[in-house]
Formats: sequence, structure tokens, C-alpha cells
Amino acid sequence: MKEYEQKTEELENQIQELKEQEKNADKSEKEDFKKKISDKAEKLERYKPLSETDYILFYLEEDLETYKKPYNRYLADKLFNTPHFTTAPNEDNELFGTSNFRNGFNSSMPFLLHQTATFDISGRISDREALKLNEFQSILPRKVLPNPLPMFVFENETLNEKVISYFNENDGKVGYKEIITNLVDTKNKDKIGNYYLLFYQNTKDGLVFQDFDFVPKFDYDLKDEEGKDWKVEELFETKNSNIIGKISSVFEFQDKILPIIFNNNLIVRTKEKGIIYKYFDDIEEKYCKSSRNYLSILSYKKAFYDFVYKSQHQAITKTMFDDMMQVSILEDIRLDEIAGYKKEGILHPFHILNKLNIWFSLINYFPSESKTQTSIMASKLPHYRAFVEELAVKGAKLDTSTVKVDYFAFTAGQIIAQIFKQSKSETLKYQRLEVYLRVSTLADLIKVISLEFKKYKHGNYTTTFTKVLPFLTSYELDDEQLNDYLPQLLAGFFSETLLKPQSKPDSEKNDEEE
Repeated sequence: MKEYEQKTEELENQIQELKEQEKNADKSEKEDFKKKISDKAEKLERYKPLSETDYILFYLEEDLETYKKPYNRYLADKLFNTPHFTTAPNEDNELFGTSNFRNGFNSSMPFLLHQTATFDISGRISDREALKLNEFQSILPRKVLPNPLPMFVFENETLNEKVISYFNENDGKVGYKEIITNLVDTKNKDKIGNYYLLFYQNTKDGLVFQDFDFVPKFDYDLKDEEGKDWKVEELFETKNSNIIGKISSVFEFQDKILPIIFNNNLIVRTKEKGIIYKYFDDIEEKYCKSSRNYLSILSYKKAFYDFVYKSQHQAITKTMFDDMMQVSILEDIRLDEIAGYKKEGILHPFHILNKLNIWFSLINYFPSESKTQTSIMASKLPHYRAFVEELAVKGAKLDTSTVKVDYFAFTAGQIIAQIFKQSKSETLKYQRLEVYLRVSTLADLIKVISLEFKKYKHGNYTTTFTKVLPFLTSYELDDEQLNDYLPQLLAGFFSETLLKPQSKPDSEKNDEEE
């Protein structure tokens, strides 16, 4: 007994110590601490002394059938919701009654009964089905089944056997992702479908079914219209980002891309290299970067769950993806500092460049709400950059009368980046960009650029900058809204500067040498 008391005290002290450490931990560490506390609490249950309400069962050495008979007699009265609608045994000795599985029906409460229907109950199930459901309901809270749980039907019932076999081979330590991946690896890719998907949670109010839906076909691969894998291109130099390259499956998209988009709040990558999925968890606003990030997660988490787990690829549209990426990037700009900024230049804002690569690379993989809708595409960036380079060389000699507004917006981003660098502060804040982003129209943006340039007019500007600035200030605008060209503006700002010092022609160099 003394050993149990010592172990109990030891575990309680460890739990208390972890809780104290959790209070001072940063956001990325809190999930690790919660898991550790949960594991310790589970172990503590094994050593806690029995209470007055606890009891111990002793079993005689009898065969299983001897125990089953009295238990089944006891259970017979518990399987159905009420005895009032139970039928007499049929020729196969089966009973039929109202299901007690997840059923709030109570015949003794008049307000729960149908008041206008011509029938008393909607249907009955057999006692054998009721027994299976009762067993299923008792298993779910034990957390031994995958969650979400796929249940194959129709011609794919044979897949259930493969799932159960794989599950048992791994001692039950596999989830939905591992099960589906295993079916793909065993060349059942085209057969995966015709299953019900159940997502359940054990809450303080008991077992809750958060989602239950039929999946006619599961698409494991992420392919474009030409049958090629999705791909994140390095359009903005991030220096060794691990997301650059092919995104070949929905699970790779989930585990690589979503933690970045939602700042590790929806899909949480822990320091212990684990992953926590919080599609149906209560996400606390205080752990999110801002209230706008928090609302973005609430708005789109169910859509991404449907996208990943139920192959409902129409659940995420271009407009939705645009919105969530804008929120994510603009909040980074509003709240983040440029870490490691020195007077000689700005270090790479890695997290924002990562998000820009995701935004520009993946936007066109999502469906449009209308046939006329277009989005900023990765293929346009080389044209924008070529235009600025040509403008920087030719200046006023370049005919800019037919230049489209999106090219203007990209150029404005390049100009803003040069003005932005003129600050003499040891640490820059992206918040300084908000003065440009708060305006409504591009015409107002030009006014702000002119004012900011006057503030830093004695800065160290290149000759190419002074050639491009007049194009910007003389460009004719109507009432174009800044928000419609925000992607191009941000692309220009975060692209490597094209307004570099020009090398002098050989003739000029020779004159200087003489």
C-alpha cells in the first residue's frame, strides 16, 4: 500500500510541476505540455486508492458462455429504449424494438412524442443489431479506434477486413491517415470509397458525434487538370523552405501547408515532432495570433476537414483561399517585426515569403465560383518582373500608356520596398507598411508613396529607382480599389528588388579612366 501512496504522490507532484511549466510556456509548447499532463493523469488512475463507491469483481474459472447467458438476460432489458414498443419473438427468436443507441426518445415524456404524426415511433431494430450498437457505444470512449473512423459498405466491405487486419497488426496504434495510406500502398487506390466517416469526441458532456457522413469516393492524390501533382514553387526566395516542391496527397497538404496558413493553431506541429488535429476542438482565441486569425480558423476549419477527409474539393474555393491567405499575411505584417534587421539591409521575412509561395502557387488549383473569375497566378510574376527591369533601364522612353493596372501595382510594391529600407532604425517593423495598406484606392496609394518619399528623400536610392518613380506618380488611375490589386502589391514588395544600380557602359568607364 505504501508503494501505491508513494507513486500517487510522485505523479501528482509531476502533474503539478507540468502545470506550472505550462503557464510560462509559449504557444507552440502548450500542446506538448497538455499531452504530458494527460499521460501522467492517465497513469495516476492506476495508483489511486479505491473510494467507497468502487468495488472489485472476482471471476470464477468458468467458460465464457457461462458468463454470457446471465449477462445477456440482464442486457436484454437495456438494449431497447423502452419496452412499450418491443415485439414478440419471431420465428428466428428475434425481438424488435426502439433503438437505445444515441436516442433521446422517452415514451413517458409526452413532449418528446409525435403530436401530429399518425405513428408513435419511426422504426424498430432487432435485438441483435441493438447488441452490436451497445458494444460499439461502449468501445468508442476507450479511444482504441481510429478517429475519424471509416466504415466501408456495399461492394467495399472487403476493405473492412483489410482495415481491421492492418489495425490489429499495428496493435491498434494507427489512425485514419495511416489506414488510408496503407490501402493506397496495397493498390486499392481506385477502390477507396463507399464508406461512412464518423468523427467522435469524448467531452465533459459524454460521447459526442461531431460529424457523420457518407464518402462515395476518396481522392488520395492531389492532381491538376493535366494530371500533374500540386506544387509549391519558390517564387519568393525563402532559403531552404521544406514546403517547396510537390504536394502529392491530401495528407501532405494537411500536414505541410495548413500549419503555415493558420500559424500552427488548427494543425499543430509540436516540438516533439508530433501533429495534433483540432478540426473539432475548442480553439482558444488567446493562443491565436490575433482575433482575425482566430475568426479565419473558425470560418474554414470544417471546410478543410471536408476537403482532406471526405474529398470534397469544392469545399475550398479561390475566393476562400484568397481571403484566408490575405488575412494570414496581413496579420503577419501588422504584428511582426523583421527579426535580425541591420542597417545594411533586411533579412528574409521567412514566414511571410512561405505564405506568399503557398498563395501564388496553389490558388489556381482551387475551383472558381464563376467562369469569369481570375486570380493572380505564378505564371504572371516573370512578366511583372521583366516589366520593372525594362522600366528601370528605359525609364521615360518606355511607352507606358498601355500598361495594365496589375503591372502598376507590382511596380508600386517595388518602390515601397525601396522607401521602406531608408529607415535608420536598428529594428524595423512591418507595421510601417500599414500606412500604405490602409488606403482604399490606388490613387490614394500614390499620394502616400509621394509623402513617404519626401520623408526619406535623402535616402540612399539607386538611379533605377529615380527612373521608375516618375512612371508611378504620373500613371493615370480612376477609382481602382487597392484590395483588388493587393496580391500584386505584396508580390512587388516582397520580391527581390529589381531597382539595382546600373552598370555604366564601357565608353563611360574609359572616359573616367582617362
